[in-house]
Order: sequence, then C-alpha cells, then structure tokens
Amino acid sequence: MTTSLVPFEPFNDLARMQQPLDAMFEEMFGRTDTARTAWAPSVDVSKTPDAIVYSFDLPGLAADDVTIEIQNGMLLVSGERNEQKEEQHEGYYVRERGFGSFARSFSLPHGVAADDVKAEFTDGVLKITVPLPEETKPKRIPLVSKAKELVGATT
Repeated sequence: MTTSLVPFEPFNDLARMQQPLDAMFEEMFGRTDTARTAWAPSVDVSKTPDAIVYSFDLPGLAADDVTIEIQNGMLLVSGERNEQKEEQHEGYYVRERGFGSFARSFSLPHGVAADDVKAEFTDGVLKITVPLPEETKPKRIPLVSKAKELVGATT
C-alpha cells in the first residue's frame, strides 16, 4: 500500500475558503473589494484662538496630487492616489491600500478671507491653517461688580 503525501499549502487553502465567504458578503452588502472602493484620508481639526487648523494624513501623495479650494463658505480638499504596481505570487494576492479619488469638505465661519488661508505639505501630511475673522474670535466681556449697601435693613 502506498501513501501519497499532499504538501501543506496554507495560502491555497485560505483562498479556497475565502471565495464562498466573499461571494456571500458581496451578495449581502455589495462589492467588498477594498482596492476598488473610495478612500477618505484621516484628518485632525483643531481650533486655536486665531485659527482653525486641518491636518490631513496623505501618505504616498505629492503636493501636485491635491487640490484645495474655498467656495461658498466651504473648504474643499480633494485629490487622487494612483494605483501602484501590483505583484501577484503563486497561491496568494494581498492588497490593503485603497486607491482612487477622495474629497473632503468642511464648513468655514462666515467672513473667512480665502487669501489668508495657508497650506503646507510635509512628509505626507497636509496642514491647512484658516485664520479666523475678527468677528468670530471670542471676546471677553469685562464684568463690573456693584455691591449694594444694606444700611438699616430689617428682617
């Protein structure tokens, strides 16, 4: 009696198990291929007494890939990440980074001067500084305290 040994191929086994799961999820929720879906970069928004600062994480993009506009009281940031060279190996294929266009928009306070907005791009981080107009900056109101004298008050 001869026994043939089957080589252990975990990636092939995983791929065979993944196909029916992908089909089920695609039927239930629509396409699940992350490489073809839109992506939205992460952004931190902070407010200082003088400005609103937006910091976008845009790894793999260059400044030429991004467009910044101010229109109708909105800050519009858009761009595109192009598909990078893919490599497929026998038995497996992995891709986690999305590609394609993105667009983010933010409402700005009334009176923002578009000419005063500054943008800089360093090491994959886009920083946009929007100076606040004077009328939107907080104003401290001085409080005057007047004490009444209670002379001859009766209970």
